[in-house]
Amino acid sequence: MYRFSGLFILLTLLSLISCAVSTVDPAVEAEPEWMSTPPSDDDFYYGIGGSSTGNEAEDREIAISRAQSNLAASISVDIISELELSNTVAADGSSKETLESRIQQSVSQSLVNLEAVDNWFHPDRGYWVLYRMNRQDWEAQRKADRRVSVPVPSGVAENSGYNIPFIAILTTKDLPLQLLPGGRNTPYEITLDWVVSDFPVLEESGGIHFSRLSGVVSFKQYGLVLFSREYGPVKEGGLNYEQARERAALKVLEAFRADSSFDDEIQKVLAE
Repeated sequence: MYRFSGLFILLTLLSLISCAVSTVDPAVEAEPEWMSTPPSDDDFYYGIGGSSTGNEAEDREIAISRAQSNLAASISVDIISELELSNTVAADGSSKETLESRIQQSVSQSLVNLEAVDNWFHPDRGYWVLYRMNRQDWEAQRKADRRVSVPVPSGVAENSGYNIPFIAILTTKDLPLQLLPGGRNTPYEITLDWVVSDFPVLEESGGIHFSRLSGVVSFKQYGLVLFSREYGPVKEGGLNYEQARERAALKVLEAFRADSSFDDEIQKVLAE
């Protein structure tokens, strides 16, 4: 009696295990090794991305985008190490975290020759992809990428008439750069910061307004100042402060136009 009951229980358990095993979809591949152990070597940068929205086509696009962002983050780690950004603060007061974000956004726009290595789909876990980029391709692209944004000069009203000549002067300097006025997420940046001082109007001067102006032009990489030049200060007078500033600004900009050492320094920095 006891032997029969034990045999019955054993057969029941075997039947349940058999049913459980039979419910596994043989078409679903096992998780690839790179999901748990991301590849790493001296020849490639790698990126992994995944998405699980329930829509396979949508998940595929999201996964690819995330893999590329992940790959860009891997490259950014090396750049951050090269620039020694530990506890660094940019000239504009941006934190180390903001600088890292700038670098990753810039790198994301410079990726070339990306290779889809593998992909994996699971009904419950979504779509996953593995991408890579040759390190030599990245180094070549990095040297060739000369995009430089030129934001609106700071320190005066954005629509000030003497901000416009700054762009025109840069284009005449024949710099080995791709100038992008108002651009963003570029490896380099050329900025102009005006420093303005207005003097009180003196009656004995006939009501003439006087302003003193300096212009600081900086060449930056990922928000870090590589070098700067200050032009001025120049003091000028006018019927009002706007006219006085404009007259001073024209002399400051002319000094910048004539400064060939600025051009030489950019050439030197890019060659390093």
